[in-house]
Amino acid sequence: SQVKIHSKIIPGDDGWLYFASTDEDGEDAKTGRPPRWGGHLWRIHPRTFRWQHLLTVPEGLVAASGVGRHVFALGYFGHVLHRYDTLTGDHKHVVVGSVDGHVSRNFLADADGHAYVPRLSRLADGKVLTELVEYDSELRELKATPLDEYLGKGSPGSNHGITGLAYLADGRMVFTTHRGQLYVIEPTGNGPANVTLAGWFHPE
Repeated sequence: SQVKIHSKIIPGDDGWLYFASTDEDGEDAKTGRPPRWGGHLWRIHPRTFRWQHLLTVPEGLVAASGVGRHVFALGYFGHVLHRYDTLTGDHKHVVVGSVDGHVSRNFLADADGHAYVPRLSRLADGKVLTELVEYDSELRELKATPLDEYLGKGSPGSNHGITGLAYLADGRMVFTTHRGQLYVIEPTGNGPANVTLAGWFHPE
């Protein structure tokens, strides 16, 4: 009943290709009800074409990321981050947070096993605070950086969040937001990464 592969396909250190699927049947963004059959993490070996089902979670899994040993998947609603250890099979998850049915279509992870996920929270005055939260491989929060240029016009639920990303040869990562802004993530190696706004990137 899985209607589509929602995520990118992530190559693991073990030679397998990892991806996430979900069936959208029964989901409701207004009430926060997840898809009827939840989300699933899979892998396939590119030489033997052997398939394996690895994980079932209540949330719909819309995105996957990872470099090396750890594969991450992002579930909706509420931006639930799942981490799968490809070496041991260990699974952990943490609720990052989101509002009004918003789901980012992408997120990032680096070679140190850190994941970078948008968090949306509503302030007392009704405004929405958006941050990029860095987690380590044990899903401990390391840093939260405000993303002032994340949301565009309309409700958060109509915004696609991180729409594009790239990994640069020097270890930095870049991503674009739905409203056309370019951000840079620069891992430091001995602490949380630096996240900076590089400027306007035309949405077309």
